[in-house]
Amino acid sequence: MHQTSPAAAAAKKRGEASAYAAITRLGLRNFRNYGEASFEAHTKHVAITGPNGIGKTNLLEAISLFSPGKGLRNAPAEEWHRNGSNGPVGLHLTLEDAAHITLQHNPGDKRKRLTYQDAPVTTQADMTEILSVVWLTPQMDGLFLEDAAARRKFFDRLIYAAHPEHAAHLQRYEHALRQRNKALKERASDAVIRAWNPLIVAEGVAIAAARLEKTRALNEAFATMRTPFPLPHLGWRGTVEQCLAESTALGTEELYAMQLETNLEQDRMLGQTRLGVHRSDVATRHRDKDIPVSQCSTGEQKALLTALVLAHASWLKQLEPQRPLIILLDDIVAHFDDKRREQLFRWIEELSAQVWMTGTNANDFASLQQAQVLELQNINR
Repeated sequence: MHQTSPAAAAAKKRGEASAYAAITRLGLRNFRNYGEASFEAHTKHVAITGPNGIGKTNLLEAISLFSPGKGLRNAPAEEWHRNGSNGPVGLHLTLEDAAHITLQHNPGDKRKRLTYQDAPVTTQADMTEILSVVWLTPQMDGLFLEDAAARRKFFDRLIYAAHPEHAAHLQRYEHALRQRNKALKERASDAVIRAWNPLIVAEGVAIAAARLEKTRALNEAFATMRTPFPLPHLGWRGTVEQCLAESTALGTEELYAMQLETNLEQDRMLGQTRLGVHRSDVATRHRDKDIPVSQCSTGEQKALLTALVLAHASWLKQLEPQRPLIILLDDIVAHFDDKRREQLFRWIEELSAQVWMTGTNANDFASLQQAQVLELQNINR
């Protein structure tokens, strides 16, 4: 059972007193292209503008690191360090209610170290108690056209943003899968290979269950959502997910175990485990047109992905209304026409969240209410 840390307890107590707490200050030290910098935010929404390469996305990445994982770039911690600096990376957030969160990473360390109100944040579960961070970047635009692994990773991250135990299930499953595949390639005995089956089955079914529950929740949200953006319908293509949708967890575990046993000889020949949630794929369709999203235009795919991310953010806020929600939208207006941009801004204004955006032109954000523009070319870093 997860024990609530002092940091998580403090975050929960703070949340009971404040349903909305935006970031009011972002401090950086030795991070990417920033030696020492501090940015003040005075409004609900922040638009960061400036020429390409000046460090706009770096600021969004800094905020994203106050969530489980490696942030919006999924970059190794060594890449966070400013070129030519041997000192530690230091990041600091101050929230509207005066709560403060810090992150430090020393060269050579395997993990980032976080504190909340000076108390250590030691687990991913504690981290999600403090802040919810959601992002959309241009690198995600090809999600519906990429391979299944990218979609699984994207969707699994949506789940453990609210349920950090999902990440633990994934880690245990992937460890067991690697060990079973290693045993297959090394032509180990049947007993050695079979020893990994129970863990693969138990963790695989838990992962599939979380995936199905998340798609159900999002599809229900899409069914009642009123937005001019096109909306997706989500499903799963995968043996375990499909079996679980039609049977009980216990029944699925039994069938999963039987199939692993049936596949043993073929798995030996291939040197890998063919059956499992590591082979599943997210099936996404345009809700109104009832066609695969991969067949939609580039503009429609961008709009559908934006709708998916914002719907997920709204779901997070409904799940934990007292927890601060930060949405990061990198270069969001670049591929939208004026009409779609205005629709996006109206949607953003209705969200109970602080939204940080980037763009090259400050005028693109002129019609967004409660927005502050940070022009980086005017800031000495």
